[in-house]
Amino acid sequence: LVLTFFEPVNPSTALPGAITLYPNSSGLAGTTLLNSSSVSVSPDSTQVTVQIDPTQFSALQAMGMLSNINNTFLTMTSSFIKDYSFPGAFPVINVTTPLQVADILDNLYPPYLMQFILDMNTGNLTLFFSKSINITSFNAQGIVLQSAAVRVSGTSFVQLTGGPSYLIDTPVIVLTINTANLNAMKVYPNLAKAAISTYIVLSNTTVSDFGGAPVTPISSSNALQASGYILDTTSPSLRSFQLDKNTGVLSLSFSEVVQNSNFMVTSISLQKSASAIVSSLLTLTANSTQTTSFPTDIVNVTLSTADLFNILLSTACTDASNCFATIPGNLVRDVVNPLLLNTAVSTTNA
Repeated sequence: LVLTFFEPVNPSTALPGAITLYPNSSGLAGTTLLNSSSVSVSPDSTQVTVQIDPTQFSALQAMGMLSNINNTFLTMTSSFIKDYSFPGAFPVINVTTPLQVADILDNLYPPYLMQFILDMNTGNLTLFFSKSINITSFNAQGIVLQSAAVRVSGTSFVQLTGGPSYLIDTPVIVLTINTANLNAMKVYPNLAKAAISTYIVLSNTTVSDFGGAPVTPISSSNALQASGYILDTTSPSLRSFQLDKNTGVLSLSFSEVVQNSNFMVTSISLQKSASAIVSSLLTLTANSTQTTSFPTDIVNVTLSTADLFNILLSTACTDASNCFATIPGNLVRDVVNPLLLNTAVSTTNA
């Protein structure tokens, strides 16, 4: 905040708390500056620069101020600063008629991404920008995560397509990466397995500041490495399954992409209820085959003619309400971290 006076002023007497900023000319909804804001003067002592406290500056921008000349006004009391001759400076303007700012130089300094943290456990991508940004302008499709600083042939990468996002501070955005993007990342053996394999690329359409200045882009030939990385420590689980009696295919849907651990179709059973007795289990035989390539989040098993025939004759799985599946905990494992299913036996309704 640069204030120009008609005569030299004494910076040692400055009190930033004597300045109030407003988003309008009516003098409503004002915010008084914190005295933690620093003050400096020009060589001729006629220009005073107030470096607004960073936290307060972000808060002011979030309130819709300081982005253009139409939402930036100030008032000042005589206690702000003194000249070298008199005991007190005359007030610049009274509180009923706030003074409009002459110019906003915000767009001279567009925002840039300083660092980011990827949490593979929660799927949260935390982005730390150099200045306050406008969350309503955020577009996750402008973000690409890649496995190296320079993208060449063989470099793995995934362009994000969306997910809920929110501010934890006006320069900090948290994006919860959607399941499809997370699964796509986990499929690659060399992408986002640690900070050293996690780099970000940004387009200038990703986000902008409150003045409309777009973020400084980050190219795929000079990507930014993650400053923090949190490993996936959540075991996968069987989310649901589908039994198609027409095609004879049993599809197991997991909570995330999984890798083959000890996949044996003979360890999969169907039953009439969640608490069915062992004698009523319809356990698949070795003639049924797993037909899906790993890693994947959906594993298909093609039932043998005999297994399908036994299911058709059974009182179990006549509809979804009486069809449950059980699988062992070591059937599959996590791709990122070698974790097995989160239960020794998972029983899931179709």
